[in-house]
Amino acid sequence: MSEPKKYQRKWKNYLIFPRFQVSLLIFNILIVVSAVLIVGYQFDKNLEVVDSVASRFGLASNQIFLEMMQELKADFIMTVWFVFLATFTLCFGFTVVFSHKVVGATHRLKQYFNDVKENGHSYDLTFREGDLDPELADCVNEAIAKIKEESESPERGIS
Repeated sequence: MSEPKKYQRKWKNYLIFPRFQVSLLIFNILIVVSAVLIVGYQFDKNLEVVDSVASRFGLASNQIFLEMMQELKADFIMTVWFVFLATFTLCFGFTVVFSHKVVGATHRLKQYFNDVKENGHSYDLTFREGDLDPELADCVNEAIAKIKEESESPERGIS
């Protein structure tokens, strides 16, 4: 039996199963966008309450109050955009890397079985370091060894 193949991640190949990985990414981005929209809506409602209270006490025409409110709104909008972009970037990176670890092992297993089907068993299955469920490769290798052992056994087929 030949030496097991060694596989390493390549940055250009991070979308192994694009349909799954992109749908997971879109789902996570929708959650982030929804959270930002909810926070923005709530902040806007709070500003309306402050404006109505200010009108009741005659502060709505006060230049200092108006400048303070404009500064508060500008700071909030800048903070929300920063948080949105930072969260989006982290979400994008985590989703692509994590999903690659999940689907990478599945993709490698599929390639391995296709190779076994076409060329016979010639090497042991290995996963890249960091792929999820590394014990799966050991389980597959042990199962194939057992199948080979049983198929080569002389008492096979004797009742």
